[in-house]
Amino acid sequence: MWRFVAGVSNPGSESKKAGKRDHGKQKEYEQSKRSRAYRKEWEIAYPWLKFEEESGAMYCQLCIDGKVSGSIGRKENSFFHGSSTFKLETIKAHHCSENHRVAVGRDRAKKAAPGASPAEKMLKGMHQAKLKQLQLLFRNAHAIAKHCRPYTDFGWIADLDSAKGLDVGASYRSDKAAHVFVHYIAEVERLKVLESVRRAKFFSLISDGSTDSSITEAEIMYLRYSIDGMTQTKFVCVRNVPKADAATITKALTEGLQERLEVDDAILRKKLVGLGTDGAAVMIGRNNGVAARLREICPVVQAVHCTAHRLELAFKDALKNVALFTTLNSLLLNIYLFYRNSPKNRSGLKLAAEALDQPVAVPTRSGGTRWLPHLLRALNQVLKGYKALITHLRQVQAETGMSIDAKAKARQYLRQLLRLDLVRFAYFMTDIVTVLSTVSLTAQAPTSNIADVAASVEAARATLADYSNREGTPRLNQLGEAASFEGEDLTGAGDIRPAMANTLTQLTRSLEGRFEDMETGVLSSFKLASFKFWPMQVDEHKDFGDNSVQHLLTTFRTVLEEAGVDASAVPVEWDLLKHRIYQRYNHISEAKWAEVIPTLKEELPNVCALVDLMLAIPASSADAERGFSQLKLVKSVHRSRLLDNSVTDLMVGSLQTPDIGEFDPEPAIDLWLADTTRRLGPDVEEVVSDSEEEPEPLVVEELSDTEETS
Repeated sequence: MWRFVAGVSNPGSESKKAGKRDHGKQKEYEQSKRSRAYRKEWEIAYPWLKFEEESGAMYCQLCIDGKVSGSIGRKENSFFHGSSTFKLETIKAHHCSENHRVAVGRDRAKKAAPGASPAEKMLKGMHQAKLKQLQLLFRNAHAIAKHCRPYTDFGWIADLDSAKGLDVGASYRSDKAAHVFVHYIAEVERLKVLESVRRAKFFSLISDGSTDSSITEAEIMYLRYSIDGMTQTKFVCVRNVPKADAATITKALTEGLQERLEVDDAILRKKLVGLGTDGAAVMIGRNNGVAARLREICPVVQAVHCTAHRLELAFKDALKNVALFTTLNSLLLNIYLFYRNSPKNRSGLKLAAEALDQPVAVPTRSGGTRWLPHLLRALNQVLKGYKALITHLRQVQAETGMSIDAKAKARQYLRQLLRLDLVRFAYFMTDIVTVLSTVSLTAQAPTSNIADVAASVEAARATLADYSNREGTPRLNQLGEAASFEGEDLTGAGDIRPAMANTLTQLTRSLEGRFEDMETGVLSSFKLASFKFWPMQVDEHKDFGDNSVQHLLTTFRTVLEEAGVDASAVPVEWDLLKHRIYQRYNHISEAKWAEVIPTLKEELPNVCALVDLMLAIPASSADAERGFSQLKLVKSVHRSRLLDNSVTDLMVGSLQTPDIGEFDPEPAIDLWLADTTRRLGPDVEEVVSDSEEEPEPLVVEELSDTEETS
């Protein structure tokens, strides 16, 4: 109306113009005249505030940890992405913002013990029936992971429970819900390992690589540590690597440790003492292998070539030029394939064994794996079912319906099985492989250490030396000099003494070469960790272990000092430890570190820490080999699109969770409830969280288009 009054202007428009002028002046002042900077004292009143020099921006640590970016139906969170508006008013505004309140609530829920937050207690009190449904669903998800079943089984298992009269509810019955539940089950186990890693003073990595069902190079990782003399080896993760070179593998290992167990380079520098591998050049290469790259982080890392693999290589080197073994090994493989590839032949062998009133001994494969116990089993099966094999092979030759090829093979195998020298050499090799299999099984045991394997190797070498001075081995001597076996007349010359002598000589020489480092260098000092090397009485060798202790202190001084070990006190504590152990045990072979260290760690903390370091060094990479066997079941051809995180969760559920009857779903449910506010159903609509934020319904995370849910 002011435009109709002559000579009078609108007072409101003047105030607006003045406000614009003031704002413009203030903006010009901020941009051109005043230079604002981040002030460190702001962090006193706002401890969540942090500043990064590289980006020149300030951030909210709570929003970053809680992943509150502000993109889900809220205003964009500048303190998540980085704010360069260095004003106290800006910080105060963020402190009172909805985004920050959400982050505070998530931080409180994360720090609260599972099941202890007010939101979780309210949930449990309001709807016990719904929690019972969750227990059934989480048990089903655990069973799927434990037995390597596809996620899609989750739906019909829930239907089956309903058909049995069990109340599993109408929600969370999809394969995507199973995917989420398995993640939280695995997360419970991950947190247990995380706590153990924080307690452990030292740890070692065990890693190996292989090609999975998606024709991708996969790197598997385990962590080995010892706490109070109790050795544990835990699965960490599986990661696909685009290229199997040292740089890429090292990056995959360090990133996997960071993501799964919050182990960064600083922790590696303080605690990493060993690396167990299969001996590939890319892993233990002196100049540019993975071990060399890890030594750039922690110089004391000891790279251990798997002792089980070394034993296989020693065996292969020793017998590659022994003609009788080549013939025998070829015969074992051919007989296995003869019955494996023909159901008719297998059925005929079983009938022959039943007719002879003998146990059925189907031939097994001697090759295909590098473990000597498989060769031992193949030998035992052939010798155990020898009579049935001879009978069936003769039937194959006489049967009119058999093919010419089958008859020719049967004739060849029968002729070899009736050779006197081959039968006698088979008995000799059974004894030899039995001796070496004890070493292999010791190396493959999860709790075995280098000292245990060294003791087993020494015993095997001593036994082979005894056989060299005898006329024969125990089973060969039981066979005697007769030219018949199992009622069958054998043909040919039976003198295998040259082959025996050659085999024993080559094996002894090969074992000495492959395990030479266990007699010299730092690995020889680890023999202190096995009571098999200790004198029977303390007075027999009063300075036992003194030199080895000094060698270990020199090698691992940096990590020992990082762990708070007083290196100067270790030699005296070592003498005290020896006397205390001999006082406690009448027979030193009965001593166990898991019994000794808990009772003496307060009195002798420094030497007990040194023992834990020795026990943390792996003797083999057999755990990684077993892990890949499990990976084939988890990531099968039909599930080749599973991503690394899903595969890791399933592997944890399969390898580290209790059996179905012993599984407790409560911790996983508590963790699932604590992660964010949930809606348990139509009759429990909302629960207010600790941060008093507006509750959200459960959103089961959608899998990406590139991941197979089954």
